[in-house]
Amino acid sequence: MVHPTVLPRLEKETLTEILMIQRQLNSGLVIERSTVSHLVEASQHTEINQLVDRYTFEEDSKQWFSMHRSLWNHFDQETKYAFLSYFAQQFIDDVSIDDNKLARLRELYPHLAPYFNSFATVNGANCLAATLAGISEQGAETDWIISQWVFESTLLFALKTKKYSKQPFIEGELHPQDVLLWRDHHNHVIHACYHLEDGYFFNKHGQTLFNPWQIITMDNLYKTWGREGMELYRKQI
Repeated sequence: MVHPTVLPRLEKETLTEILMIQRQLNSGLVIERSTVSHLVEASQHTEINQLVDRYTFEEDSKQWFSMHRSLWNHFDQETKYAFLSYFAQQFIDDVSIDDNKLARLRELYPHLAPYFNSFATVNGANCLAATLAGISEQGAETDWIISQWVFESTLLFALKTKKYSKQPFIEGELHPQDVLLWRDHHNHVIHACYHLEDGYFFNKHGQTLFNPWQIITMDNLYKTWGREGMELYRKQI
């Protein structure tokens, strides 16, 4: 772990090595440089362009850009707003939900309702935290739980404690409060979400502040995470 104040003082070669490791670990906000080129080019500040170049590196025949606090703090408000507006739109799933259904979900899940279709203010909160907040139910420290980086072992322990058990996944027979997990080929949990009802899920795709807590559908989940490695956990009555 490197403190943000150290990064600006590092040699470019050392910084690039750190950024490449960050990308390999899927940590933080690392994106293709081409996706932000129009924002950088629109800036008239030479210093900003130079800073963006410093946090750009090449790997797999592509240029990548990493957003760090030490860089973000140098941006003026106009540039910050442009970046936030652009990235927020890229991370929002297209979901149709009517007002009556949304009102019902708010009534059923008051501990999650303040977070429906909203953004975090800092990086760190991940999908496992959103799911853990869901199964913790009303009366728990939701504000604290949902803002954490939760590890796989923590969520799995909580599922066991809350009397959840693995069940066969049948898409048309989901129950409210069901939990879906996705595992990779190493059997590590790479994503989790919480089923509200009628095929609507409380979800957060990633740990950046650009990833919203959003009510999404099964189709949205398939599009992002696929159908492989899925597991269903259901609370036993």
